[in-house]
Amino acid sequence: MLKNLLLSLFENMRDKLKIISNTKLKLCLLMFFVVHSLNASTQSGIRANFGVKGKILSGLDSTGKDDWGQGASGNGVLNNDGTPKLSTYKWTAHTKDGAGSGGDNTVFSSNVRAYTSPRNWTIASGSVNNKTDLVNVYAHARRDAGDSLWLFLAAERYGVSGSTAVDLEFLRKGVIINGNGTVTPEGTDSGRTAGVVTTPVVNNGGTISKSGDIMIVTEYGGSSVTTLV
Repeated sequence: MLKNLLLSLFENMRDKLKIISNTKLKLCLLMFFVVHSLNASTQSGIRANFGVKGKILSGLDSTGKDDWGQGASGNGVLNNDGTPKLSTYKWTAHTKDGAGSGGDNTVFSSNVRAYTSPRNWTIASGSVNNKTDLVNVYAHARRDAGDSLWLFLAAERYGVSGSTAVDLEFLRKGVIINGNGTVTPEGTDSGRTAGVVTTPVVNNGGTISKSGDIMIVTEYGGSSVTTLV
């Protein structure tokens, strides 16, 4: 599950993210949802005419608004078979994996946490429980009327019971997933790239003199959802 999803999404978005990286990303919106139970955990809203309420189909969040799949109104950025509509939405990727034992059963072989250095990541075959089984991951970027660039990301879990977390990292220098399951990070700060803040970044102020990696951790704890950046 883990290895195939990572490799496929990285491959699909690699050239697209190179294009995006040459522009100024003014605002980044993260969205996580659970479709298996039709219950959404999300930061809701409409951004750049794109729905962020976990309902997947266009027009359900608000009439005429876009989403991942085609609905009664608006536009879906994916075809019915899950492939991106790249001719219209070039910054789009979707990777899927079979649920449970029907999919790829690769996992982190060690107890990996958000703070674990990528140098200690190892991917191997193992058992996958439903709450940590990612069956779909999505990425889409677009500009709004004011020319701000928005990035939408989504992850779908097979199971909805139990506490777990979904972590997303933007690694400026990336990682290499080796054939034996080990991971070689290209960042020089414990496998990542540390940023430098010259003055405190508070209330949209401050100065970042060197851009570093970004990590977004969303923790699901029963009835609560907490997102940390």
